[in-house]
Amino acid sequence: MSKIKVGFIGLNPDSHWASTAHIPALESLSDDFEVTGVANSTFESAQRTTKALHLKHAFATPQELVSSDEIDLVVVTVKVPYHFGLVSAALNAGKHVHCEWPLGNGLEEAYKLTALAREKGVVATVGTQMRAAVEVKYLQQLIADGYVGEVLSTTLVADAGGWGPETVADLAYLNNKSKGATMLTIPFGHTLASLQDVLGGFASISGRMVRRRDTVHVTDTDATIPSTTEDQIMVNGVLRSGAASTSSRSSTSSRPSSSAMSPPQFTLPRPARAPPSISATGFPMRVAAAALASMTRPSGLVVRSPRGRHVTTSEAKACVSFRRRRER
Repeated sequence: MSKIKVGFIGLNPDSHWASTAHIPALESLSDDFEVTGVANSTFESAQRTTKALHLKHAFATPQELVSSDEIDLVVVTVKVPYHFGLVSAALNAGKHVHCEWPLGNGLEEAYKLTALAREKGVVATVGTQMRAAVEVKYLQQLIADGYVGEVLSTTLVADAGGWGPETVADLAYLNNKSKGATMLTIPFGHTLASLQDVLGGFASISGRMVRRRDTVHVTDTDATIPSTTEDQIMVNGVLRSGAASTSSRSSTSSRPSSSAMSPPQFTLPRPARAPPSISATGFPMRVAAAALASMTRPSGLVVRSPRGRHVTTSEAKACVSFRRRRER
């Protein structure tokens, strides 16, 4: 069977998530996938990426990419405000889609994209890569094996450096709530997906969000911009297992770089046996929409995996679904 031909919308060869995570993951799955094309904000940018990564096609526009017979799967790795238009275009062109989280800017966009994917009958997934993190899968297995006994309660305090007192111009949009890329929608979304995998869902939950900073300093331009997004989240709840959950996420540190999104490393307890084998997972759009609905009330937290510790993403599971559809 021929390989699944992948086209990226938003791929730079030397920076950002697409090149540092997606490309290595797809290279490790080269028997099933081939990255063949790219469309960026300009044709010149797409040409540079094509040359640097030795791709076959540079497309002048995203519409040209999604309309091409040389593309089976469209991967959308741009900023949140552009997700809805680009994912809609790909789905309307009958392409399979993998979109970075969050799926859309708000619940309404997520529901619309979910409905469109179902209508078109294509495979559509959302990138909640934390669920595939080695540490999270390992923790899930430890708890399932009874390594810690019955879970009576869980407490977590986390720092989200991407929403601190300082930022850089490329990430300044995170402080504008209307853009949909907030502490709630990004780290809480990833956390919610993994929390359900490790400890199960919530039976009841309550939470509050607070904004303690009205302005943010942009270090590379020396500008001061307003902040309209909450930078403190407090959550209490009871899991379906009956365990109590207390979590808080805040932004207190000052890390003005694109690496500010990377959390600190942590150490897991060592069991008597070796850790289980790990495989990546996807997050179907219908689940993503439901998760976003739940996120209107903040949820519990678990530690995020450090960037660079693994390169697996949700394409692995999607591969099986794509193959089954193509073989029909």
